[in-house]
This record gives sequence, C-alpha cells and structure tokens, in this order.
Amino acid sequence: MVAFSSVAVQGLLAFNLICTGQTTFKGEVHPFLNVIRVDLKSGRFCEQDCKLIKPLARVISTELVFEDRDADGVFWNMRYIRETGTYFSEVRMQVGSSEIARWDAGSCKRGAFTGFPATAKVKGQD
Repeated sequence: MVAFSSVAVQGLLAFNLICTGQTTFKGEVHPFLNVIRVDLKSGRFCEQDCKLIKPLARVISTELVFEDRDADGVFWNMRYIRETGTYFSEVRMQVGSSEIARWDAGSCKRGAFTGFPATAKVKGQD
C-alpha cells in the first residue's frame, strides 16, 4: 500500500504555474511572465496579482483550459499542456473594421501554491 501525505496530495491539486515566453502584439514581440494560481479541487484559478478568481473552462488529462470563449466580438483561448509544459494564449477582438490580436507562447514550471488572497473577487459572486 502506498501512502501519500496531505502535503503531497495538495501539491497535485493546487499549485502555481510560472509561465514565461513571448507575447506578440501589433507586430512586436516582447517577453512575458504570467503566474497562474491553480486549485483543481475547487476548479478555479487566478493570474498575476490575483484580484479575480475565475473558474477553469475545462480540465482534462492532457491539458488545463483556463479560458475558451468566443462571445461579444472577443475570442479568448488560454491553455496549458500538461505533458510538455507548453502555455499559450490567444486573444482576438474586432474593433471597427480591424481585428486586434495578441498571442502568448511559452512554457510553465510548477511551483508551490501561494493561495487565493482573501481580498480577491470570485467571478460570478458579486
């Protein structure tokens, strides 16, 4: 019988992803850093300073899908591929007759979960 400590189990269910790579916006490429706090047990995540806690769009064995929506003229897809550590995010929106798009592509490393701040708002709970 294999025994797991509660700390080890918590590390599987809640963790930070420290993602780095390149952002492409308006033809320019810049480095990015995105820290994503993930709690699989509650099905929620937040980014950076964690002012807004949001539900995960989907969790499957091969990836975490943070955002996957196409509504009100905005397309947003943000995901992390578990096997490779690959991260990407694509945001597109129509502004007049032009489309504005931003792409982030990089990789993530897992870190210790730093928790959700008590001051953070939870999307859908106002």
